[in-house]
Amino acid sequence: MDLIYAPDCGRAIAAVHTAGHLAHPIDNVGGGAAVTNREFAAALGVDVPLRPGRSARAVPGDPFLDVTRLHADTAYRPAFDPPGAVADHVGRLRAGHPL
Repeated sequence: MDLIYAPDCGRAIAAVHTAGHLAHPIDNVGGGAAVTNREFAAALGVDVPLRPGRSARAVPGDPFLDVTRLHADTAYRPAFDPPGAVADHVGRLRAGHPL
């Protein structure tokens, strides 16, 4: 699955709206990499008993949004990987920021 942390998503949208010129009419906004459930659970610091393999209904491969055009148009790259996003969010909550 493709994950993107809300602050990264906001930065990407702002980058598109403030770009002087976009070479493409549509750019994907996403994390730009596939993240497994196991990787996400590890980022949360929890041990989840996940079954190996995929659901019979799963999309083949590891789908994610290709953000190459977004980067080419705006120089945008996500600032947070899943562990970084979790750490940042926990830090914000501990600092008293509301959900």
